[in-house]
Amino acid sequence: MKNGFVTGMTEDLYNQMVEKLNAMELENRTKEAVAVVFREVLGNRPGYSRGLGEMVMPETSGTQQGGENATGTSHDAQYYKAELEALRANVREILEKQAEFDKFMTYSMSQQQSLGESLRETWGAV
Repeated sequence: MKNGFVTGMTEDLYNQMVEKLNAMELENRTKEAVAVVFREVLGNRPGYSRGLGEMVMPETSGTQQGGENATGTSHDAQYYKAELEALRANVREILEKQAEFDKFMTYSMSQQQSLGESLRETWGAV
């Protein structure tokens, strides 16, 4: 054994982890950050930690979902914002067409009333 380590490789891996942790600011050294450094140095086999036999090391929920949720949420927000703008444009278009139709109907009704009055006057005089 070399300096309390089983092999030279384990000492190198330990030193890499210590260097990465020392590079972080003190307030950033959370359990999740330590788990990330551990996985970066030792690698990641789904469900197991390399170098520690068959010890199962599940990922923390914060590590699993944090980055994925932020990216997904940002993408969803942009998508729904675009959808909202498209719906607003459709509503504006429908309101404009309704206003044109209302004007047309008002004009048509007034023309029909005028025609009816003209016919009554013409046929009433006969």
